[in-house]
Amino acid sequence: MQRAIERLLRRLKLPAVREVVFNAGIFAAFLLLSRARLPDSLAPFATAAAAAAWCAGLQLSALLGCFAGLATVASIDGALSLAVTLAAAWALKRYSGRTVKRQVMFAIALGELSALAAFRTSSPYAAMMGALSAAAAVLLFVVYHSALRTLLTLKIRKILSEEEVVSLCVLCGTALLGLVDVAPFGISLSAVLGGCVTLLLAYTGGAGAGAACGIALGVMLALGGNADVLVFLGAMGVIAGGMKKLGRPGTAAGCMMAGAAIAVYSRSDASAFAASVFAAALFLAVPNAVLSQISRFVNASLRRERSRQEYLFRLRELLKTRLTEFSSAFAEMGELFAKPLPRKKAAAGAADIKPLAPICKGCAAQRRCWSDEARLTLELYSAMNGEPPFRLSRCPRLEGLCSALRALDDAQKRVQAAEERAERSALLSGKQLVGVASVVDTLAKRIVSEVRFDDRLESGVLARLSAALTPAEDVVAQRAGGRLMVTVSCTRCTNQCESRMLRAVSEACGMKMRVAGKRCTGDGCVAVYEEARTLEIHAGIAKKAHGEVSGDTALATGLPDGRYIIALSDGMGTGKKAARESGDAVALLEKLLRAGVDLLSTLSAVNRLLALRSEGDMFTTLDCCLVDLVSGRCECAKQSAAPTVWISASGVTLLSGDSLPLGILEEAPPERQSFTLKEGDWLIFVSDGIYDALGADLPALAATCACGDPTGAAICLVDAAAGRNCKDDMTVVAARVIGGCDLGA
Repeated sequence: MQRAIERLLRRLKLPAVREVVFNAGIFAAFLLLSRARLPDSLAPFATAAAAAAWCAGLQLSALLGCFAGLATVASIDGALSLAVTLAAAWALKRYSGRTVKRQVMFAIALGELSALAAFRTSSPYAAMMGALSAAAAVLLFVVYHSALRTLLTLKIRKILSEEEVVSLCVLCGTALLGLVDVAPFGISLSAVLGGCVTLLLAYTGGAGAGAACGIALGVMLALGGNADVLVFLGAMGVIAGGMKKLGRPGTAAGCMMAGAAIAVYSRSDASAFAASVFAAALFLAVPNAVLSQISRFVNASLRRERSRQEYLFRLRELLKTRLTEFSSAFAEMGELFAKPLPRKKAAAGAADIKPLAPICKGCAAQRRCWSDEARLTLELYSAMNGEPPFRLSRCPRLEGLCSALRALDDAQKRVQAAEERAERSALLSGKQLVGVASVVDTLAKRIVSEVRFDDRLESGVLARLSAALTPAEDVVAQRAGGRLMVTVSCTRCTNQCESRMLRAVSEACGMKMRVAGKRCTGDGCVAVYEEARTLEIHAGIAKKAHGEVSGDTALATGLPDGRYIIALSDGMGTGKKAARESGDAVALLEKLLRAGVDLLSTLSAVNRLLALRSEGDMFTTLDCCLVDLVSGRCECAKQSAAPTVWISASGVTLLSGDSLPLGILEEAPPERQSFTLKEGDWLIFVSDGIYDALGADLPALAATCACGDPTGAAICLVDAAAGRNCKDDMTVVAARVIGGCDLGA
């Protein structure tokens, strides 16, 4: 039987035959959909199905099937509702020039209300049921439209979303509901076909998919008045899915076991068992090609999720392992430097005088003087220090010996000093390597713990992109620090990154998204989407150096993850050395934040690395704020910095805090404050020179200058401080918060 069905399917591939069979199948399917009825003779299915077919372009064969189905059940009110709906939809299309879902939903409501006014005003109960039928028709239209669109694009689809699977189950259940009164030899045909569909899902997707499909179909069939079919199909999906490892015969056996159990438990006739037998036989007759096609969609999400989880787990572990290995290597090198191998050191004392022997060559007293080198060394050092020697008082070459000994002694001291410096450098390098290892280890833990991938969202985004007929091949959705970022890879570039794909990603994520970046090549393209920003920041910087070079360094820039960093560092003193200290602190801060490290870990790493440089007593202050442009959340941290002025609708606030500067101790926690910025707010950052000059007048002057261009506001404050004879470097960063530009994405 299975081979006969396969031969029949091969014959149906002829174009003419396929067209006839396709239209006949559409006619039969919509005939069944229109036959479905609810209690009290309510039939919203025909109107909803016809409207969905109208939007999907299946107009002639589908509409004929709907009218034929209503004729088989003699539903005059349903025919009136369908006629009014189609007439209204046609008129609205002629008026607007295109078919819009909202217009079709209005036409459905109009048709159902016409049937309500004509046939269902005999009693309040009938009117209420008619109103419920109208609401059900509108809702069913949305479900049917999604199901038909999924079926028509099934050949080019790679994955189905959960909503699409549910809509297909509802559509199939409605068609089976149209057969609920067809029971040859007392065996319900809807139960047989529903059992076969449940077995297909149970065999390809397992017990979970089988149970979900069985319950969904059972609920639809239970609307026809037979509640036992709900238990029958649900139990069949669970038992058959659990026996899928035994192959198709085992799945069919599980189906018959479920039918026998339901027949015994309900103490009814053998109709349930007979239905399970016919359902199993029909399932066994399904060709393998059909099963493989069903499995491609049913198992696509599960296979993709499992492979993604395995890949991400391996990637995470590899990243963590590599960083840990680097950390361990740095620590090991640090230990080697910190504990150098013991070596023989030259004794700190008198230098060896043997190199002075050539000076005494040819002297008559050479043998007598050099016979006792220890005594000779003592007398030479005494003579070199200005004390009168005892045996060398009449030596004609004493002055030359003292000069040579002095040079030899200086050379020995230089060698010893160099060795001591080398040993101290090795110990310092060891300490620095151990510190770097600690920082790398901390960053590794942060990276592994902060970044999370959302497998469920990835499947939803890919399904929505597939439904939008985009060439999306793969999707990666990651959350870092509470922020969502979606990366979409396409097999070819179609210039849809900022139009159709953007809308599909936004709908799947349930929030406004924006294109953060894209890379298109001849082989395909990769687009990165992030949450749309609700705020933007415009910043201006003004400086005035006390000497040739300002020791202050300022930064105001956006980060790739949708955050904005504002930082101001004041190096100790003025000049190039202070500028280098503050510049290094700000540069390292920006690099780590761009890498995705959180603010607290970044400040800890910067402080420890600056402290390990061992540049004497050099240190630097730091004032920084990290603003989330999506939520408006602002996190500020101060390391012995001057107060910051926050100007908002509620007034002027001075943000200050006491903490140690960077680079003094390895552990120097910052003073932290968090608040929410809104459109129109200002943040004014000033260096110590500005605050020392303006003092208590800073809030009032900042509020006066904070208007218009941020750069002009910064220059205004610098000029005000310069007019008070400031003796330090002066730097101001003025940041203005404005509304975001991505709300229309």
